[in-house]
Amino acid sequence: MRYAYYPGCSITRSARAYADSTEAVAGPLGIELVEIDDWNCCGATEYIAINKSAAYALVGRNLALAAKIDDVTTLTAPCSACYLNLKKVDRYMGKYPDLGERTNTALAAGGLHYKPGALEVKHLLDVITEDIGTETIAERVTQPLTGIKLAPYYGCLIARPELDDHPVHDTEYPTNMDDLLTALGAEVVDFPVKTNCCGGHMAQISADTAYDLIGNIISVARRCRCRCHCHHLPHVPAQPGRVPDAGKPQAGQELQDADPLLYPGDRPGDGDEAVRARFRPGNCLRQGVAVENWDAGS
Repeated sequence: MRYAYYPGCSITRSARAYADSTEAVAGPLGIELVEIDDWNCCGATEYIAINKSAAYALVGRNLALAAKIDDVTTLTAPCSACYLNLKKVDRYMGKYPDLGERTNTALAAGGLHYKPGALEVKHLLDVITEDIGTETIAERVTQPLTGIKLAPYYGCLIARPELDDHPVHDTEYPTNMDDLLTALGAEVVDFPVKTNCCGGHMAQISADTAYDLIGNIISVARRCRCRCHCHHLPHVPAQPGRVPDAGKPQAGQELQDADPLLYPGDRPGDGDEAVRARFRPGNCLRQGVAVENWDAGS
């Protein structure tokens, strides 16, 4: 299966392990990812609130470049913010002709044009769980995550807003990541905050707000007695070392004590080698993993 691939900014820098894991599992699953040539930032979640026309042109350029790739009908992105921007611009350019015309006028300055609907835009999680399928994945597992309790965290962007055929899963309680982790052999818990907002880039604007949001998610995961919680967000504001000294004491303490946030390509500094090996690139697909405790007896 051949896909146009938009990696996004974070995955090529601070979340490089996410890219490593994506690439590690793509080949064995028969997924050919053709990276868009000369792609640019999608504007994340902020730019559209500053200059809507420019923001749509920014994303539209990536769509136009992807549409030029031979033998490709689907564009995929691993980052939820990037995915939502690509999906929304593709859909709204067609739904609102004036917006589509303005966007293409801007693209014409660079010799580009995009026809809305020319590409199907899918999150990488959906490519894996729908196009490949959890049954196929289960058959190919070589190092099952047996005995590891996981909390699946989707975030708010992949589940909302509703854009015709997006999302294809329940907006409040999606289960495709649950199904994927189950196929990998893990014990998946009922995680009631799986679609709560993590704050995203809010850490750069209001650290107190951001760390209260992410602190709540971590706290619930701990109450569920999870060994790890899994996510697909390249930019997570709760990584140890990013927590400010100032701020609300309860949120700050929760995050200072929080689990280290790892992607499958990362390796913890200590613990059981047999458990660590399961989280190397390709061994638990492409979900981000926050590891609470690597002691084999936990």
